[in-house]
Amino acid sequence: MALVEQEKGKSCAARLSSETGGKPRNSRRRGRAGCGDSRVLRINPERLTPRLRTGIIVLLSVRAVLSGGQFLEVGESVNTPPTVLVVDDEPLVRWSVAETLGDSGYAVTQAGDALQALESVKAAHADVVLLDVWLPDSSDLGLVSVMRRLSPDSKIILMTAYGSKALNDEARSRGAFGVLDKPFDMSVLPPLVAEALTA
Repeated sequence: MALVEQEKGKSCAARLSSETGGKPRNSRRRGRAGCGDSRVLRINPERLTPRLRTGIIVLLSVRAVLSGGQFLEVGESVNTPPTVLVVDDEPLVRWSVAETLGDSGYAVTQAGDALQALESVKAAHADVVLLDVWLPDSSDLGLVSVMRRLSPDSKIILMTAYGSKALNDEARSRGAFGVLDKPFDMSVLPPLVAEALTA
């Protein structure tokens, strides 16, 4: 007898009944096989070796953990947290911002200058970029325009100790989401990033 048997010729109702023990099937989950399938695959437990059985248990356990205790269906992906890139030449500022946002559930990466920031954006998409205006290798808002070209969907929030109405207006005209004046209370960051993500 084969390890995997194919059940053919069953009606849709008979197949659903045998699979669910006669109970109504929950069809709200994505990726679940439906009545349009031409066959149902069954594993014959008599042909499972101890090693294969262990492998299946490990695989199912990993899938359950990754999906928060519920099994992932075919075609579903694991939800990943929003990503934030923090760009500042002051290590303490970068660390403080990264810690605050990391504690709020965001995936945070850091860059100390414009070149590192551009390389980071090229390598991986950032949902939100917290960008210091004055960096060792960039001292104007041209970096905002470059980032917008490289990653049009990223929301850019500028951080500056030299804020003004003119700077705010120019930043928005270049596509920045907003400007955050330094120094700022770290508690404003999580709601500000959440606002940018939903804008």
